Amino acid sequence: MTAISIIIASQLNKNYLQGLFTSLAKQNFNESYEILICATKPSARLKKQLKQWAGDLPIRLITTQKFNISAARNQGLRSSSGSLVFFLDEDCFLPHKNYLQKIYQFHLKNPTFAGGGYYLTPPSQEKSPDSTYNLLCNAWLESHTSSRGSSQVLLGGCSFYPREILVNKKILFDEKSSRAGEEYLFNQQWLKTGQPIYLSQKWSVFHNPQTSLLKILKKSWTQGAYIQQNKLVPTKLQFQKSALYIWKHSPTKATHFPILALYGLIGRASAMKLLATAVLKNRAQLLMNKKNALPQKDQKLATHGRFVQNTKQPKSKPKNKLSQTTQKTSVMLSKDH
Repeated sequence: MTAISIIIASQLNKNYLQGLFTSLAKQNFNESYEILICATKPSARLKKQLKQWAGDLPIRLITTQKFNISAARNQGLRSSSGSLVFFLDEDCFLPHKNYLQKIYQFHLKNPTFAGGGYYLTPPSQEKSPDSTYNLLCNAWLESHTSSRGSSQVLLGGCSFYPREILVNKKILFDEKSSRAGEEYLFNQQWLKTGQPIYLSQKWSVFHNPQTSLLKILKKSWTQGAYIQQNKLVPTKLQFQKSALYIWKHSPTKATHFPILALYGLIGRASAMKLLATAVLKNRAQLLMNKKNALPQKDQKLATHGRFVQNTKQPKSKPKNKLSQTTQKTSVMLSKDH
């Protein structure tokens, strides 16, 4: 039986996958495992390159119809066979050689628990926007975590679950929310099973998204709209936890606090725009309904069940004179006989 299924939604980017495959090849893990690369209709050339990058790793290429990160993860989950499902993004890599062994040992001791870690920034990227993005992700995680380590959320690029529960409870990623919030909805489905989520630094992975400040702020706009749509408005306590995490872990607080504030303001602006759009749409619908409504007198009758629309049948056309004459002739002939 396969111990771990590692599911990676991928665009087959060599700059990402080479580091990931290198970290997987160094793992001290004696159990059987599989690596499912979920990619959109890869060409024959990319398939060949994938084998070269991966070396002797136990890789299976899962073809998806379109690149949607939620759809790709769902396809990987359906194709997996491991006792433990480990969702890992292609822009991540494992920090040490005993990583798989540790998460599998946790699974054996707690076979119904989910778990995950934080994002670590590679030393070469500590002064880049990657560091800022990872810090914001970790602060968001911290805002949903209790002092005992139980959490309501996990990062999509670093989370593991018992496969049997996911399959039996039909827990899948929401393919309509593939740009923001799909991990949150996935974990909310998990929590409904009554099983906990544990977050720990020891399960963290290096994350190298190669992002920019502009991309970070664009994502805040997308996530802000999602938050309003699903009514996931952060509480005051969550904001305090996020700020405290940045205060403790940011070497340049003067830079990261303004970015956190800007991230929140852009998200709020996006949420307000979505809310205003919904209000205007509802108002337009009400005006349309009022325009097409029955007159007030008829509405009162309809309320008491006495209003009947005009259902008079059209007058039937007179029969053809020739046909009437024929009928009379046939009657007379029948009498003579």
